[in-house]
Amino acid sequence: MEADVASKQNSAGSLARRMVLIGAIGAAAPPAALSIGLAQDFRPLESIDSTKRVITGDMNSESAQKAIKIIKDTRDRVQSAVEKLDADREADFAREFAVPPPSQQSNFQPPVNTDVKDLRWASAQIDGLMDGTTKADTERVGRILISAFYKTINDTSFRAPVFGEQGWIGQSARRAEPENVKRLRGEMVNLV
Repeated sequence: MEADVASKQNSAGSLARRMVLIGAIGAAAPPAALSIGLAQDFRPLESIDSTKRVITGDMNSESAQKAIKIIKDTRDRVQSAVEKLDADREADFAREFAVPPPSQQSNFQPPVNTDVKDLRWASAQIDGLMDGTTKADTERVGRILISAFYKTINDTSFRAPVFGEQGWIGQSARRAEPENVKRLRGEMVNLV
């Protein structure tokens, strides 16, 4: 009987060690975790070949056309924001990114960005038009797009300095630094 108890404890300990090991591999080594099915797709955009895409759905459907329009409109708004930033370091392009003013934001419940919501919907529609291999590519591109969007709007230099608003002097100083403007512009260009 003692042998059975010891065997069960040893087996439970072995299982716990395996679970910890799998978790550590997943956290520390995404390529290794990928081989055991624990990680997402980490390919960079440059590794996705759009010439090999296979479209199986109807690109002329209403939902496909709406998704394409959302992507194009977002691209146009971001290009407009880049032009505004090039013309004026203190330009406000929160409207181009659907970012509400600080007075409408809450620390407890941040507002849902309507552009991100639309981009997620558009990405899902486009994913549904592709074969399995191409769908993996379009899903990855969608994740990269949304990550780039968040990286841009969360940049410390994103918010335009508004005279008299709390923190406007510091924000003005951030926007006055050429490396901050260059970084912010680069994030916007990467988004396009």
